[in-house]
Amino acid sequence: MQMPLIPGVGAGTLLESELLAEDRSVRIGAVHRLDYGEAIVLTHDRWKFDSGGIPQYAFLLATARGIDSDSHDDDEVLLLRVEGTAPLAMEADLHAVREEALRAALSQHDNPSPAVVLDVDLDPFTKNRVSFTGLRCRILGTFYEDDVDGHRTLQFGADVDNERYS
Repeated sequence: MQMPLIPGVGAGTLLESELLAEDRSVRIGAVHRLDYGEAIVLTHDRWKFDSGGIPQYAFLLATARGIDSDSHDDDEVLLLRVEGTAPLAMEADLHAVREEALRAALSQHDNPSPAVVLDVDLDPFTKNRVSFTGLRCRILGTFYEDDVDGHRTLQFGADVDNERYS
């Protein structure tokens, strides 16, 4: 049996059971960039659809857990608030591709219906690429576990340790 690196942190902790459990959370993306006051979250249309949408001012939780990892080694969870969209590095190029496809759809049909224009023919690779977007989020604070009178409790602090997320 492997001993935990930090006793009391990981699977079975309050962070996992109260905030990150499979039946309580839905993955909507990954932290793309982080500083002390703001996080940019990379998301995809499919993930947004699966979560029921991500409205402005929604609350998100961010962890240091890897995207393809089942590890439960989080010792803190950031609380984020969605404030709007954020440009991504390749976004201008993807907008140009989408615009060209829309122009082609409009010019190929005499009287294009909205469905024709919205269902523009894009190859699957390009369609997937234009489905990624960025969310600009304000960091509200950090959930962490602490011992209070011999009992593990969830605590919330306004400080952010960003070296684990960058």
